[in-house]
Amino acid sequence: MNTSAASRQNYVMDIDHPTNEPTNDLSSIAIQHAGNGIVVTDADNTILQVNPAFCRISGFKEAEIVGRKPFLLRSGEHDESFYNRIWKVLHQDGFWQGEICYRHRQGGLFYVWETITAIQDKANNITHYVSAMTDMTELKQQQQALSELANYDALTQLPNRHYFSANLKQSLEMSKRHDSKVALLFIDLNKFKAINDQYGHRAGDNLLVEVAERIARAVRTEDTAARIGGDEFVVLMPRVSARYMLESIANRILKRLSPPIQIAENLEINLSASIGISVYPDDLKDKANFNQARISQSDDDAEILELADQAMYVAKENSLPFCFYDQIDNYQPKSREDLVSLGN
Repeated sequence: MNTSAASRQNYVMDIDHPTNEPTNDLSSIAIQHAGNGIVVTDADNTILQVNPAFCRISGFKEAEIVGRKPFLLRSGEHDESFYNRIWKVLHQDGFWQGEICYRHRQGGLFYVWETITAIQDKANNITHYVSAMTDMTELKQQQQALSELANYDALTQLPNRHYFSANLKQSLEMSKRHDSKVALLFIDLNKFKAINDQYGHRAGDNLLVEVAERIARAVRTEDTAARIGGDEFVVLMPRVSARYMLESIANRILKRLSPPIQIAENLEINLSASIGISVYPDDLKDKANFNQARISQSDDDAEILELADQAMYVAKENSLPFCFYDQIDNYQPKSREDLVSLGN
């Protein structure tokens, strides 16, 4: 028998008779003082032993968990097929390793990197399972915080341009695959610069936060509302089937924005917005017809956003609540440069 096999056999003997071993048994001492959480179960997956590190990670006391199944730790973050794959690999290879999310005794979630080893006797029958867990919860929280910094606007907590752009690309790919339509609503606040200049940046920030909350409450659960510029917001609507749906959402947003907004103590203002709407892939087919101003060659996601932006400027110039891109020829044609010069 090689050293590894001998060690495994000795370890099996230790966990078979944990209460009969002397207190100075090296294996028992190692388990009790290990920095990683250790869980030992029998062949039926009933918990026989846990160490203090596991109790610290999970929040459970030893008496609360010994004699029970690890099932009580399940968080609901993994489906049954996830656990079935673990058992399949365990029986094929003798061990499994990966990240698992568990439910803490106090109700929260904790994340571990876990190695589960199947312990066999001389007849190759599984007698025990030993799990070693490294707590990854703090690391996951740090990763989540970094992700939020990279993908969410710090002021409004809405997705930012980076997140929105990635989501738009994905939505357009799904649209191509399933022959469905995607719409963009480009929302620009009217006279925001004047409000910011008159009342100050803090009041302007308060306004943007309230606007973001109202827009987010106006859209469907499957839509993405994002802030992509100072006073510029967009709503990405996948799987749109009818024009009236877009009109309904645009009107709902404008209605949400219409009540006075408190931007400072004893100071409320009335706000309006201009909305431009583009539809993929329909509007891309006709984009060259806008005063012969062909948009420079670029990806579909950049183009469809540009078309919604153009429609928004037409709405702003003509005092419209919203405008579809395919309607802009109904109004006095302007070059892109002229539209941009309109500003806020």
